[in-house]
Amino acid sequence: MIRLVLGGAGSGKSAYALELFLEGPGPNLFVATGKPGDLDFRAQILDHRMARPPETPVLEVDLDLAGPLSRTRAASVLVDSLDFWLFNRMGRDSGADPRELAKELARGLAGFAGRELVIVSSEISLGPIAIDPRVRRFVRALGGLHQETARICDEVVLVAAGCPLYLKRG
Repeated sequence: MIRLVLGGAGSGKSAYALELFLEGPGPNLFVATGKPGDLDFRAQILDHRMARPPETPVLEVDLDLAGPLSRTRAASVLVDSLDFWLFNRMGRDSGADPRELAKELARGLAGFAGRELVIVSSEISLGPIAIDPRVRRFVRALGGLHQETARICDEVVLVAAGCPLYLKRG
């Protein structure tokens, strides 16, 4: 089953996704896309690390998420987070086509039939339209990536105030 867990900053999405992940069969794999750029983000990553069982294998990815997903044989995989992967991709290649990135990710997800995959991402499109054109482009790209990913997923959950709201059930 492929699940997409969305939510805002501090919504509880990562904690909820971790619960789903730990319910899945082993062997499992945590796929991290975030790189600490400042002390605050380092602390957030450390908090997430401390919440996971210490024996959970971690794979840190940068630009290539689809490749490692297509190659892993883990029975349960947690990806945290899709938004940071997109941010990395668009940050390194300002001309990246978000539709092509969504297709690339879809190819990586194709092999997950019969296994558990939980994908976390920040839902950032609920606020006002950003004044900066780069931020608008990112928000629109992430919204499109979420829509494409949701089409593939069996379940889509929006977490608000720690409460999971099911948008799609498989």
